[in-house]
Amino acid sequence: MGVLTYGNTDAIVGILYGIKPAVTAIVLFVAYRIRLKPLNNNVLRGLAASAFLAIFIFKIPFLYIIIAAGLIGFLGTHFSPNTFKMSAQHSSNNDSYGAALIDDNTSIPEHAKFKYSHLIVFSIVGIDIGFGAFSLLSNSVLHDMGEFFTKAAMLTFGGAYAVLPYVYQGGVEQYGWLTGTQIIDGLALVRLHQVRLLWW
Repeated sequence: MGVLTYGNTDAIVGILYGIKPAVTAIVLFVAYRIRLKPLNNNVLRGLAASAFLAIFIFKIPFLYIIIAAGLIGFLGTHFSPNTFKMSAQHSSNNDSYGAALIDDNTSIPEHAKFKYSHLIVFSIVGIDIGFGAFSLLSNSVLHDMGEFFTKAAMLTFGGAYAVLPYVYQGGVEQYGWLTGTQIIDGLALVRLHQVRLLWW
């Protein structure tokens, strides 16, 4: 809301012009670091390049790309497990900080064990709360936003940067809630707020 209300104020525009290059650099750096971890062979690099072309050139919806990548990974682990095997990325030093309270050999406490009864109860309660909240939204725009960001929340398993293309496609291209510039401004303001919290 601040971007829409104060976006034409000279001071705010100047701040955003300064922050946007920094945000772009952060996103590029995160993408570079993500590339270093899982993409350890040409097949995975080709899959990443194909996903980029699919979303950037062919405008294929992000959700379809995620589903296709998941299916390829699932099939790949069965037919070519060495290609889709994650390499261990542990620190090379042998520093020891003593025994951990919870480690690989610690038995799972009773309340943390998987139970179908818990799954069913939590699913029913969660779905009821979700539908109850949606039923209170009489404004169609708010309803669309609730539905869209509920779907977005299900894609955040890859981290915030993994869901950015989906949010951009939906918020800018599908619904037109924001322009491309405004969504970058919004991301810049989020980063500015995080820096402020770290500073204080």
